[in-house]
Formats: sequence, structure tokens, C-alpha cells
Amino acid sequence: MLKPIIFLQGTSSFGGSKRSLLTLTEILPQAGFQPIIACGEQGWLTDELKARDVPFFFVPFYGWRKILQRPLLHFSISGQWLAKMQEFNPCLIHSNEFWWAPHASLIAKILKIPSVVHLRTLTHDVVKARQYRLECGDGLVCISRDVKEKFSGATDLYDKSRIIFNGIGENNFSESEITSARGDLGLTPETIAVGNLGKLCENKNQRLLLRIAGKLARKKDLPAFHVFLAGEGDTDYLQILRGDIARLGLEKIVTLSGRVDSRPFLAAMDLIVHCSQSEGLSRVIPEAMLSRRAVITVDSGGLRDAIPDERFGRVVGVNDELALQNEMEQFFRDRNLRERTAQNAFERAAMVFSLDASRDALAGLYRELISRYKIKHVR
Repeated sequence: MLKPIIFLQGTSSFGGSKRSLLTLTEILPQAGFQPIIACGEQGWLTDELKARDVPFFFVPFYGWRKILQRPLLHFSISGQWLAKMQEFNPCLIHSNEFWWAPHASLIAKILKIPSVVHLRTLTHDVVKARQYRLECGDGLVCISRDVKEKFSGATDLYDKSRIIFNGIGENNFSESEITSARGDLGLTPETIAVGNLGKLCENKNQRLLLRIAGKLARKKDLPAFHVFLAGEGDTDYLQILRGDIARLGLEKIVTLSGRVDSRPFLAAMDLIVHCSQSEGLSRVIPEAMLSRRAVITVDSGGLRDAIPDERFGRVVGVNDELALQNEMEQFFRDRNLRERTAQNAFERAAMVFSLDASRDALAGLYRELISRYKIKHVR
């Protein structure tokens, strides 16, 4: 019988953390655990959960740092939350993001079961971690070494942190699938497709890619290329991007694609360029590598776990616009370099980011923590 694990996810909009959660709902039952998702709102995530027949329920989430909301949080946990917990009888509470850690530790304390917090970004220094009660949890899952190193000065947090890379499945594209995906985007066989996949926002820094595209477009000896910015965006930032595209005269070689299905998008691309200023380890990097796509990225955190040296991709400084431009130009000119780098990237990612390794590591952590509480689970 599968042991119930309650995952906390207060937001439901499209994003990497929610996509990773969906992967966990697929692989954890293989290890004996049943993910059940506590959601704060309807949206993309709940639509996906419903389509996949994954159990979920709605409960209120409140901002822990908002003093006026704290009484509401405690009140809801003693009422609506506890009622749902009694219904599902969980063995463990797992907060899928940093922000819901107080909810996890509070409910876990009442139920006398362990709690885990997934750390997916670099926003949590030691001070902020304590503000969000991370020391009250039993385990901290870090998606990269850089994420764990944020706690190097705090032994209590560092010792309970465990590096577990996101598990991501391989994308093996047939030639017909690639041809179809490129055709849907209006790409000729000779055009180099450059993709950027993620939320369109200031932190993801797509404006950097537009500036470089403007400079490369003026080089007459380069192959034809087209840049696709895929993802939902902040309204103000989208307006800025559209202004940049018009100002730089990029209307014919840049497309704002909106939210896309990542598989056909990656199938159509020749090169993925990631410009984020700060991340734990963006999901799109190993996903592109497992799709046999060459990757160029700025060093925004966690990247060295995926791309330790230039055999597997290119990593440049966050503010080194010239280096990023030079790497893109080199990949544009040399198809053999793109293909060789993409194959090396695939082989590394298949080893580091395998679904089996992620599942087994997380299930092992669950079993270790549950055994500490001597939980005799009965359904």
C-alpha cells in the first residue's frame, strides 16, 4: 500500500517548480509513496493534476512574513488543514517551495510527522531561512551544490540539507518530429533556431539575449537565425521586451512564443541560451541537455553541476555580455561543435539527472525521516 505524502504548493501558475512537482507525482509511486497535493488556488497545475488523476485538494495559504496574516494561518491550520490531514493520514509533509515551509513545519508538529522543504532557488540566505522556520523542518532538499552552500555558515541547516538533483526524463526526437516542430514555427532547414524557455521576467533577463541578437543580426557573414522567447511573462516586462524588439529592429527574427509545450519547442531548437541572473539550477538546462540540444548559459547558480566544463556546454559570467555573444557566434558558425556538445551534454545529464536517481534519493530521505518518528502508518 502506498504511503501518503502531502506536498504543499500555494501557487498554481505554470513554472519550473510545478513541472518538477508533476514529475515527482509520476515517479514516487514506484518507490511506494502516494503524492497528494495541497493547492492554494486553481490554475495550470491543478488542471494538470486533474488530467493525470493525481489527488489534490484546496486549502488557504497565507504569507508568513505578513504579520496580519499569521493569525489566519494558525487558524486555518487548526481547522481546514487538520480536517484534510485526518482524511489523508499522511506520513510526511513536503513543501515544494521555500515559501510554504512555515505551513509544513506547523502542521507536521501537530501531527507528529516529519516535514521536508524543497529549495529550488538561491533566495534563501541564513537569515531568511530562519525567518521561514527552516530549522524547524526535518530535511532540506537542495537542487544543486550552490543551493546547499548558502547554509555553509549555519551547521544546523547545513547538516540537514541534502543535494538531490531534479529528475528529468530523456527526450528522444525522431527526424520527422523535428521536421514537423520546425515547420510549425516556420523555420527553414538552414535557419538556426535559438530558444529561451522560462518565465519572461527581469530575473530571467531575456533583454540580454535581445541585445546580443541585435548585434549578431548586423553581422552579414553569419548564418540566418531566429530567436524564440517562450514562456508566460510579467505584463510590464513583456511591454519592455516588445519595445526592445522594435527599437533593435528585430521583428523578423524574434518571436514571443508565449507558453509552449516544452517537447516540440526543444525539438525545433538548435541552441538554448539561458540568461537568468540568479537560480538554484534552472530546470530548462538539464531538460535541454537531455533533448540533445547545445546550451549556452550565464553562471547564475547551480550550473556547474550540469556543465562542469566546456565539453558539455558554455557558461559565461552573469554580466559578461561580450563572452555570451562570442559563444553564440561560435556555435552559429560551427554545426559540428553544436552537435558534439549536445551529445556530450546528453550523456552527462542522463547520468546526473536521471529519474531513477532522483526517485531513489528522495524516497531514501523519506524512509529515513519517517523511521525517526517511528510512524506506524495505517490506512
